[in-house]
Amino acid sequence: WAKAGAAVKVDRLGFPVLEFIAVRRRDNGQWALPGGMVDAEESVSLTLQREFGEEALNTLELSPAERAAVARHVHVLFACEHPVFRGYVDDPRNTDNAW
Repeated sequence: WAKAGAAVKVDRLGFPVLEFIAVRRRDNGQWALPGGMVDAEESVSLTLQREFGEEALNTLELSPAERAAVARHVHVLFACEHPVFRGYVDDPRNTDNAW
């Protein structure tokens, strides 16, 4: 891959390269996108930022000052959002009792 223009990565044929971060789940060892439950009164975008910090950057193990610094960087990262998919994604853990 190479950078084309404003830091857009492209492959050798000139197609854009999609990058993503996956975490290995502790409960079953499978790879997954960072994510979790939305806390009361929390927006989805703040949930994504919090869960990304907790799962991909292990912020729960940091001091409060370090956690705040990481949160500022993550906020900047997520401010440049570019949706790559909108829609429903089935989760095999869903049951008839899931909402």
